[in-house]
Amino acid sequence: QDVVMGRQVHGAELGWHDERQDPPVYAEAARSPVEADAHATDRPRLVPLVMVADCLPVALAGPGGVAMAHAGWRGLAAGILGTAAERVGARAAAIGPGIGPCCYEVGEEVLAAFSDLEGVAEGRMLDLAEAARRLLGRGGVEEVEAAGLCTSCHPELFYSHRRDGERTGRQAGLAWLEPAEAS
Repeated sequence: QDVVMGRQVHGAELGWHDERQDPPVYAEAARSPVEADAHATDRPRLVPLVMVADCLPVALAGPGGVAMAHAGWRGLAAGILGTAAERVGARAAAIGPGIGPCCYEVGEEVLAAFSDLEGVAEGRMLDLAEAARRLLGRGGVEEVEAAGLCTSCHPELFYSHRRDGERTGRQAGLAWLEPAEAS
């Protein structure tokens, strides 16, 4: 009931949540009326969630709350991490497993989107997590941890759209605030 999420479209929209969703999209397995690839809240009982299969799940935390972003190349290029970081005043972030530079061969359009980030591609192989790390740094996020695991290389651990095709499962990334303890 407390999970908040949206219909992910590989964009840069962020949904802000002050209360539970109606209908409770996750609990009722309902199609979300909201198209958003990141969700944020400052409410301890709400849990932003994204689903991924090669894109990066990125959790952000700061004095303004927490956010969870579905960060593929399109969302990263469109500024989803900067938007999420600014909304919660993020000081820390965690980048979950996603497709690694070992398996993520991209075209010229994708390389061009990251041409201002030196060292995130070797030839046609893009390091999505390093691009995310650099963009988080630009957004003022000082502490960034990354899982460093490639979803495509580890079929025993993760689903991968690139490896398995369209009909694969998804991993979930979620973040929440702990309720303040009563004094």
